[in-house]
Amino acid sequence: MTGKGTPPYALFILANDTSTKVINITLQEACDGVDGVWDLYLTTEPYSDAPKKRDDGRVNDGTAAPVEAFPSPSPFAGKTMEQAADWLTAAPTDVDLDPRFFAVCDEYIMANHTLVISRIGDGGVEGKEGDVQYFPVKTSEAAMYLNSMTSNGFDERLQEYQRLQQRLQEPDLSQGEPYNGPRLGE
Repeated sequence: MTGKGTPPYALFILANDTSTKVINITLQEACDGVDGVWDLYLTTEPYSDAPKKRDDGRVNDGTAAPVEAFPSPSPFAGKTMEQAADWLTAAPTDVDLDPRFFAVCDEYIMANHTLVISRIGDGGVEGKEGDVQYFPVKTSEAAMYLNSMTSNGFDERLQEYQRLQQRLQEPDLSQGEPYNGPRLGE
């Protein structure tokens, strides 16, 4: 079961050339960051492979390393964050994955031992429901970030990342603007 009793988070591999060894290192680093909990589900294209909601009310674990085999290239190789989000949004209701937050691994990210934390929508702001926002974090911190994520928490961490990159004069690999105004229903 995932760290906070929620479904696992989809992990999309967008890199064109990813070895099983690299995938296993990524999964292990993410798991080690949350005391041995497998929170990330290594996503393949058919929904039939995804974990299904259970009748007993429990949630599924993510993918445990070592993974013996994974399609190369990944079914999501060369796709965009938005296409990964579209796959997650279109998932049948019996799929047991977090419907809003997910992680992405691409060539740049893998080389730097980071994952991209992504969010679909921005927490109830009208007109932004389908926007995909994201920022990179250390792989060892990815599941911790996801497990503690709320709309406001995502906005705060996105803004912190953007400010740090600006201060360090480093490339900003994020997308999105933290929202500081009223939310729908307020």
